[in-house]
Amino acid sequence: MLKRLLIATAMILGSASVTAADLKIGVVDMQAVLAKSPQRQTINEKIQKQFKEKQDALIALQKQGKEIQDKMKRDEMTMTMAQKVEITRQLQSLDSEFKLKKAFLDEDLSIAQKQELQKIQIKVIQAVKKVAADEKFDLILRAEAALHATDAANITDKVIAIISNPAG
Repeated sequence: MLKRLLIATAMILGSASVTAADLKIGVVDMQAVLAKSPQRQTINEKIQKQFKEKQDALIALQKQGKEIQDKMKRDEMTMTMAQKVEITRQLQSLDSEFKLKKAFLDEDLSIAQKQELQKIQIKVIQAVKKVAADEKFDLILRAEAALHATDAANITDKVIAIISNPAG
């Protein structure tokens, strides 16, 4: 990605029809845009609601395991060896079930977050293109790729304003 960007920049700068003085370059801090995006909070709430039932099931499994452990500690002296083995197996079974469900939940959460983040990124890219077109920028770089940029070249706040506007 960076290699393509450098090649594109070199081609633009090397072009005979465009001089460095004519080139208008802007930067955008994508991390700041995504962090300040109102859609990000909405998505986090949506994902929390979507996976609340599965998270509650994990909490219930933890609670069940804790209750069994407490019972075992409390009654250990009066338990037979068979009872101890049975409780140990129950705990191992709960632990395996918990780990499996947690892994599935983590995977599902990750997929959902990535999908929703892609939707935000599409809106952000559209906003960057709009600012670039409106203000006649020739090139927009990620702020992370620029060693130095003036405030005039930074379009981050403009992009945030566009994606924060429900009509925008």
